[in-house]
Order: sequence, then structure tokens, then C-alpha cells
Amino acid sequence: MVALIASTVALSSCEELAELCNIDEESLGFTEDYSKHFNSAVYIYQQADRAMRSTDLANNGVDTIDGALCSITADSIFMDYDALALGQKEGSIRLGYTGDYLVSGSTVGVRLKDYKDGDENYIGSLDILNTSVGNTPTFDIAIPLFVAGDLEFNGSMKASWNAGFETDKIEDDIFTIGGNADMIDNLSTVSYNGTILNPIEISGACAFTFVSGSLSITPSDPDLPFVTLDFIDGDCQNVFLATVDCDGNTLSFNYPIK
Repeated sequence: MVALIASTVALSSCEELAELCNIDEESLGFTEDYSKHFNSAVYIYQQADRAMRSTDLANNGVDTIDGALCSITADSIFMDYDALALGQKEGSIRLGYTGDYLVSGSTVGVRLKDYKDGDENYIGSLDILNTSVGNTPTFDIAIPLFVAGDLEFNGSMKASWNAGFETDKIEDDIFTIGGNADMIDNLSTVSYNGTILNPIEISGACAFTFVSGSLSITPSDPDLPFVTLDFIDGDCQNVFLATVDCDGNTLSFNYPIK
């Protein structure tokens, strides 16, 4: 059960909350699905970025990244998870690129092929454009398609790098994500419009990489509540705060990030 951590009304249990506002764990379950698939899409961007910046891959033609055997040509990179079978991932990530990734105007097309992470099968693509101006590496990230099961995720985001871009190590990577991203449940046909309110900070040093920032989610189903998610600032905490309105009262819950 999620933990109710703050409220302007006195409630002793989630059951009382459900009775008062018709809000329960099931009705807020979309927040966990949204954060999971948002995190997964950003993770694919991170691995593509690592491959594009790998000096070993550029100099030697091969490298191991995220447990995948990577090879490079003049315009493409192949990340093969099946070749080494080092972890829970299967399939491949395929990159097609133009220009020097470190220079403004370069592009990278990312495609998933038979990609599986644990029990989840993913179909998807990302398009990355270097829009850097000055000394801050900045990239537009378009997600036209990112599907797992019945859930489809798409969005238009911008990554702005704060640290770690000049090294091959993921552990020192720190960047923020802004923009918007929507999730569609193709089974129920309900859509969830997500807008980033405060840039989401991503830390490569954390297993659950969202360390701060907030976004809002607006469901197309009027029976579902408008929710604000706050990725709690702290030492890689595996939680986010979901805040909803209950008859004019603010209710907040802690959820684990999947």
C-alpha cells in the first residue's frame, strides 16, 4: 500500500480516503506506470548517449556498454545485448547518426529491435538533435513511439547537461529533462498528458536516476484525478510524491519508483 504522508484533512487509512474522495490505490496506479515508462525512455537515451560519447568505441571499433557488445561504422552503432548475455536485457539498440555528436546540428536516430528488459518487451524509437549553444550541451529528444504491453509513451523533451558530459563514465552524469510526454493506455483508451513543471534532474550515480523535479499528469478520463508528481530531492531515494486535490484539500502520497 502507498503511504499517505501529508494532508489537510484527518484520515486514518487509505480506505477512508477512498470513501471520502473516491480516490484509491487503483485510481492512482497510473502514476507508477507513467514514472516507470518515463524512466525507461530516459534510460534508452542515456545508453545511446554513452555509445555516442564512448572513446573506446570511437578508437577501437568495439566497446561493452550496459552489458551490450557495441560496434560502430561510419554512420551507425549496434548495441547487441544477446552477444554477451551479461544481464536481464535482450535484443538490441540500433543507432544511426549524422555529423559529430558533440557538435550542434548532429542527429541520432535510436531504434529498438526485439528489446527486452526483464519481463518487459519494448518497441520504440527516439530521435536526438544536438541543439547546444555555448558551453552547455543540450539535446532535443523526440519520442514518437515507446510501447510496453498496452501502454504507449511519446513526448518531446530537452536534455541540458550539468556535469559528466566530457567523460565516458555514467556515474558522473548529471543532466535535466524538460518538456512534455504523454502516456496512452491502449486497452482502456485513457490518455495521460504529462507536463514537466520543474526540470527533472537525472543522476547517473543513482540506480533510480530521477533525483528531483516535478511534473503534472492530466488524465483524459474525468473520473481520474489531476496529479502532480514530485521526484523527491535526496540521496537517490526510490520514491516520488503524488499530490491530488480532494474536495479542496491537498493529499500527498509516497510511491516507490519502479
